Amino acid sequence: MAHRAKPQPPLVMPEGIKVLDGDVDEVVIIPLGGAQEVGRSCIYLSWRGRSVLLDCGLHPALRGRAALPRLEEVDLVQCEALLVTHFHHDHCAAAPYLVGQTTFRGRVLMTHPTRAVLRGLLTDTVRLARQSGEEALYTEEDVEETLRRVETIDFRQTMDLDGIAVTALTAGHVLGSAMFLLEWDGLRVLYTGDYSRVPDRHLAAAELPLRPPDIVIAESTCGGALHESVAEREGKLTRAVGRTVLNGGRVLIPCVALGRAQEILLVLEEHWSRTPALANVPIYQASGQARRDFPLQPPLPSLTWPPVAAPRSLNAPPCPITPRPAAPKESTPRTWR
Repeated sequence: MAHRAKPQPPLVMPEGIKVLDGDVDEVVIIPLGGAQEVGRSCIYLSWRGRSVLLDCGLHPALRGRAALPRLEEVDLVQCEALLVTHFHHDHCAAAPYLVGQTTFRGRVLMTHPTRAVLRGLLTDTVRLARQSGEEALYTEEDVEETLRRVETIDFRQTMDLDGIAVTALTAGHVLGSAMFLLEWDGLRVLYTGDYSRVPDRHLAAAELPLRPPDIVIAESTCGGALHESVAEREGKLTRAVGRTVLNGGRVLIPCVALGRAQEILLVLEEHWSRTPALANVPIYQASGQARRDFPLQPPLPSLTWPPVAAPRSLNAPPCPITPRPAAPKESTPRTWR
């Protein structure tokens, strides 16, 4: 892709990566992961001799080095920074590999909440790889070095990276998720991972930059589908949960990502407050991983605490349970023709 008046034919690189071949006045954008696939988001952006990486995640359906972005396609020595949008594995979990196992020596930027949640997630990644006998892509020392190099940025703050202005905007996806507006040498690029323009119970909607960007690079996993409204989806959930519990059943709700667990609990809490028959029914949150967000958000009145109190038997009293988040085992790339 290029931001220029007269485009040139693309040079097709291996594995479906495309980059335009030309002079320094071309904007070079190389998807090292996350293009026509779900997972390992990582974008290389270069303009007039300056380059940055945007996110650096792992593929949830692949293991070992196959899960990494294609970092070997670019000169990491010349990359001046890594910008991490949020703490989900497919956007951040390869950062310790980049910092500890490659020639990358740039700065690392993310928001305060993202850094706060990141330590546990990355440490778990190392521990789980060791326990399962899989290839460990990085060590605890790489995780600590990554966190040591992190520079935190506030929403609506602009940070100067030796001439590259980076502004963080709210993305409305999970706690701390950000869009990044990058500006240098007359170019303005807006990059975002997952985002939402619809506010929910614990997050504001993604905000728009004050000035329109020249280029927008955005997550588009669900961009080809029409979805039911939030009210319709929440209504289906609460009716199903309420009906099951009032009939003596138990509801197990697997929450596939951090942040989603908090929103589901808030939806249930609101429904509980409107339904007197459910007032004495506990809601169990059985995920220590999801709980890592909770110190930054108040617990819910109906939430049974601590999570280890969640029942382990079908003989438990009627209740909903949200267990540990899990990554999908498979993902199917969508190809546009």
